[in-house]
Amino acid sequence: MQQSHLPKAAAYFGFLIVSIALTFMLFQPSHAQMRVIMSNAPEETHPGENVSVRSEKVENNLAAAKSRPSFVFEPIGFFHSPYSPENRPPRQGHLAPDVSATIEIYPEFEEGLEGIEDFDYIYVLFVFDRSQGWAAKVTPPGASKPRGVFASRSNSRPCPIGLSVLRLEKREARVLHVKGIDAFDQTPVLDIKPYIGKIDAYPEAGQNAIKSLGLPW
Repeated sequence: MQQSHLPKAAAYFGFLIVSIALTFMLFQPSHAQMRVIMSNAPEETHPGENVSVRSEKVENNLAAAKSRPSFVFEPIGFFHSPYSPENRPPRQGHLAPDVSATIEIYPEFEEGLEGIEDFDYIYVLFVFDRSQGWAAKVTPPGASKPRGVFASRSNSRPCPIGLSVLRLEKREARVLHVKGIDAFDQTPVLDIKPYIGKIDAYPEAGQNAIKSLGLPW
């Protein structure tokens, strides 16, 4: 008698499994639906920003943004610095010119440092790897009103790349000893170029901006 019920039980459980699967498929949103839901999610805004204007900008520029070329860069090394989130660097390395640090270059790039010791100062491009998002307008320290992020040295940038001019004290193999640093410890370094005063220095440049920002020099 027990064996005669087995086919009926198997058929019942089979029907139950198929019913559950169909219910899940009917009510589970598709990937396309999920993308629509995500695209309709409210955008993060900055204080005082018009939400409707920002959403319109995002909507109008979405297709163009997808068609733009993008680039991926690998660091060539990193900073060894005394600065950390608890011991923050100055706003500009110029404000602490005697603070020492080193730049450690990865072994595969060591040959590219040949001749760098001929220069007293170097440009260092690095990543603001602790920056959290960006803002179209920022208020620099000392400024009385906001200005566009590209008219500032803020780290809240669409492409979070920093630029410093550092004094090169000496080179030891693939380690550069520098002064005037304004970056956190372990900050990734993207590139190094020599600073040449005769070519790169424009002492009269930016005087109006210096006054409006309230800088001390």
